[in-house]
Amino acid sequence: MLEHWPSPTPLGVRCIEYHRYTAGGGLLSPHHRDVGSALTMSLLLAKPAEGGHFVTRDAPGGRPVVHALDAGDAVGEALACNCIGVAIQLRADGDDELNEAIKYHQQHLAVADVPGKFIAHCNLGLAYQALGRIDEATANHQHALRYAIRMSSLAGESLACGHLGMLGSADQETSRACTERQLQLARTLQDHRAAEDAYIQLGGLAQSAGAHEQAHHYFTEALAEAEAQHDAETADLARCQIGLADGGHAFEAFLQSTQP
Repeated sequence: MLEHWPSPTPLGVRCIEYHRYTAGGGLLSPHHRDVGSALTMSLLLAKPAEGGHFVTRDAPGGRPVVHALDAGDAVGEALACNCIGVAIQLRADGDDELNEAIKYHQQHLAVADVPGKFIAHCNLGLAYQALGRIDEATANHQHALRYAIRMSSLAGESLACGHLGMLGSADQETSRACTERQLQLARTLQDHRAAEDAYIQLGGLAQSAGAHEQAHHYFTEALAEAEAQHDAETADLARCQIGLADGGHAFEAFLQSTQP
C-alpha cells in the first residue's frame, strides 16, 4: 500500500458509511467496496449481541475473513480501539466523552504491541491532561517515553518529551529538562515544527519564572525558525511573546528604579 500513498498530498475523508445489522443481515457483496482511496478502514463499533461476526475481505473481491476478537485478533482490536478512542477524544466537549475515550485507549493498551503501547500511553496522557488529572497524565507520558527509548525511536522520544514539557505547571524543572531534550531531538531529526514548539515552550517556562531576558531569547529563536519555515501562525505568536517578555523586563527595571 505504501508505494501508492499520495504523500505529501494532504489526506482527507472521502466517505464514511455507518451500518447497523440485525439477525441475518450483512454487507459482504464483492461489488460493495472502496476504489481509489489511499486507505480503507473497517471498524466494529459494538460486539455482536446474538451471534454474528466481524467479517471483511482480505482484498477487493477476495475471500471473506472472520475477525474473532475474543479469539485473539489483537491487531484488529487494537486498531479499532485506537481509532474509536481518538475519534471520541477529538470531538469531546466534556468529561464524560473524555472518560469514554480513556476506556478505549486502555483497551488498546491491553492488547497492543510495543509501538501500539507507545501510542496508547500518549493518547491516555493527553486525555488525562484534558481532564486536569496531571499525575495520571504525567505517568502515561513517562511510560510513552520509556517505550520510545525501548524502540530506539528518536521521533517518539521527541513527541513524549514534548508532551511532558506541556505539563510545566506541575513540575517546571522536569518540564524544562524534557523540553530541552525535545529541542535537541528536533534539531537532530530536522523537525522544524517540533523545534518551534520547543522554543515557545521554553520561552513560556522562562517567562513564568521571571527570567524575561531568557524568555526573549527563546521566543526570538522560535520566530527565526517559524519565519524560515513560512509558519505565519507561530511567527505571530512568537512576536507577541517577545513583546510580553520585553514588557515584563521593562516593568521589573522600573520597579527596581523606584525602590529607595
